[in-house]
Amino acid sequence: MRSPTARRGAAIARPRFAKVFLLEIAALFAISLLLGLIWGIAFAISMLLGGMIALIPQAYFTYQAFRFSGARAARQVSQAFYRGEAGKFILNLVLFAAVFMFVDSVNVLALFAGYIFVLLGNWMGAASVIRHRSN
Repeated sequence: MRSPTARRGAAIARPRFAKVFLLEIAALFAISLLLGLIWGIAFAISMLLGGMIALIPQAYFTYQAFRFSGARAARQVSQAFYRGEAGKFILNLVLFAAVFMFVDSVNVLALFAGYIFVLLGNWMGAASVIRHRSN
């Protein structure tokens, strides 16, 4: 007699990236606030904008990439990854352009510091999710 999971196929749990995103947002706000107290409001806002420029496209990619799962959806999974990566690239371009066009007092150093801070958080968060799933 076969088990129910053998009959239907073993389900692979989707990674839980929402927790990582929430931690990144909280850390971004905390560090921006702290550094804003030292270097001023323009620095804090620029750092927040840089972090959000990294976070929004990554959230879009994550949504697209993990919408489908399973062997029967292999083609959809592959297409979703390509769609997610293309959308992420375009969103990065559009968001950077919007900040440079519409924000008057942008601190470029803070903008890129926020962007890199969130990218590093994404990498560490993804590594943590992968490590947690393998245990």
